Amino acid sequence: MSSERLYFFDSEAKQARGPYLLDQLKEFSETGVISRNTLVAPPDNSEWIAISDWPELDSFLFPPSTIHLRTERYQAEAEAPAALATDAYEVLAINRSHEDPDKLVITDEDMRPRMTRRTRDYLWGIFGGNFLIIAGNGLYGLLFGVNPVILLFSLALVAMWTAGFTWITYGIMGRW
Repeated sequence: MSSERLYFFDSEAKQARGPYLLDQLKEFSETGVISRNTLVAPPDNSEWIAISDWPELDSFLFPPSTIHLRTERYQAEAEAPAALATDAYEVLAINRSHEDPDKLVITDEDMRPRMTRRTRDYLWGIFGGNFLIIAGNGLYGLLFGVNPVILLFSLALVAMWTAGFTWITYGIMGRW
C-alpha cells in the first residue's frame, strides 16, 4: 500500500490533484489539506470514494488519537501541603536520595565551605597576571631570540607580582 499512488478531489478548486504517494497524503492530512470527507481514487480507477469509506487508508491517514483525557473531576486536597523547609540541613535532607535511609542523616562534615569571592578574585588575579607576564616575555623571546637574562627577568616579575598581589589582597584590602 505504501507505493500506491492516489488522486484526490480538491473541493475548493473543483479539480482532481495528483497522483500522490501515501506519505504525501499523510502530510496533507496532518496539515489539514485533506479531511476524512475528501474523495480519492487510484490512477487506474475512475470511481471516487471518500477516505472515511476506505478503512485501511482512513486508519493510515488519520490514526486514532493517543491522547487520553481525564474522565473524573479534579479533587482538591483536603489538607494544605507542608511548608517549605528553610533550614539548610532540612533542605539537604529533602534533596538527598531516599534509597538509603542512612543518607538522610546530615552531619557537619557534609557541608563543604564555599570559596569566598576574595579567594576567587585572588586566584584569577594571580593566574591571569602571571600568564600575561610569561606570555609577554615568551613572545619577546620568540621574536628576538631566547636570552637567559629575559628568562630570569620574567621569573623575577612573576615572583614580584605574586608577592605584591598577595600582600595587597590579603594585607591591605578588607574582606569583600
